[in-house]
Amino acid sequence: MGKQGGVLLMKYQLINNDSLLREILSVVEHAVDEGRNELNDKEIEFVQRMTKRMVMEYKKQLSAIASY
Repeated sequence: MGKQGGVLLMKYQLINNDSLLREILSVVEHAVDEGRNELNDKEIEFVQRMTKRMVMEYKKQLSAIASY
């Protein structure tokens, strides 16, 4: 696989974090469905963990692209 193919693969992996976004969205939607306009402490912790995980994944993937 050439350099361009590797970059395309990394772009796909970056997009693959959509599942994490869906998890965050489901937590927020659940709060809204319950008529709340704020997340509880447990929900906030979950969103923070998922966001941190996403940022770490993006950093790792972008680092791989930069060093390629």
